[in-house]
Amino acid sequence: MNYESLKYLKQLAMFAVVAKEASFTKAAEQLNLGKAHVSDQIQRLEKKLNVQLLNRSTRSVTLTNAGKILLSHCQQLHVLGTEIFQLAESAKHIPKGRLRVTAKDDMCLKLLPEMIHKFESTYAEVSVDLISSDTLIDLEKNNIDVAIRIGTTTDWPCYGSYITEAEAVIVASRDYLSSIGNPSNMEALAQMNWITISSMKNFKWILTSPDLTEHEIFINEKSSTNSSAVAYQMMKNNLGITATAEIIARPDLDSGSIIQLMPNYHLPKIHVYALHNERYPAAKIKVFIDFIRDHLKPLFFTK
Repeated sequence: MNYESLKYLKQLAMFAVVAKEASFTKAAEQLNLGKAHVSDQIQRLEKKLNVQLLNRSTRSVTLTNAGKILLSHCQQLHVLGTEIFQLAESAKHIPKGRLRVTAKDDMCLKLLPEMIHKFESTYAEVSVDLISSDTLIDLEKNNIDVAIRIGTTTDWPCYGSYITEAEAVIVASRDYLSSIGNPSNMEALAQMNWITISSMKNFKWILTSPDLTEHEIFINEKSSTNSSAVAYQMMKNNLGITATAEIIARPDLDSGSIIQLMPNYHLPKIHVYALHNERYPAAKIKVFIDFIRDHLKPLFFTK
């Protein structure tokens, strides 16, 4: 698309005011500009169009035939401009349109589908596309409106709205532990077969004991995957141990199929954020973030 003509919109607006006022002096006063500047801009416009738009005399300014034709189109531009601003204002205040949301694999599988269903039922004019990715993809390049991220950092490369924080737990399947035993100390925990997320390659594994002493462990990274959901499933398939948000593991912990390891020692809190690229987000983004916060926060509890 060629946007070359858009740079002349200001000159067209000046022309419309001059035509309405039939005076450069009155037009300049209304525009809060110098008379000479307004006159110069109209001359530049005439030169660009290669046609005379105004008949100038010491007493009056009148439209040429070409000027009359152009003014009618300027009036159409005014109507269109008004509609554009109304649409922008509507997007700012009325939730509507398609909303593209990305989140980690495990959240997409276990937490968000039901919430999004409720959201769409509440805001019938908004449709949500859910994109599963454990990697924080470029929001602008991928046309993403909101990214729900879980992590220990608060330093995000875009605007972030805080949702809540949660416990992280280290878990293993009951069958896996029945074959190798439950670790009784930090050294034994570190030597177990760990299943990690590739994006956490440089993560420092620090656990805090009941007396608030911090212990850094250097884990035996047996397997790695780029998907939190895959890592969790590998753990359930007796391939090793992994760390995850307590809310993700809660159903399996409650059923007894998996067990939390070293429950008196705590990993750093997980921060949950809704990320977006807009300084002044559209209404659909604001209501979605508020909705997710209201529905996620009660689920994430800290011990």
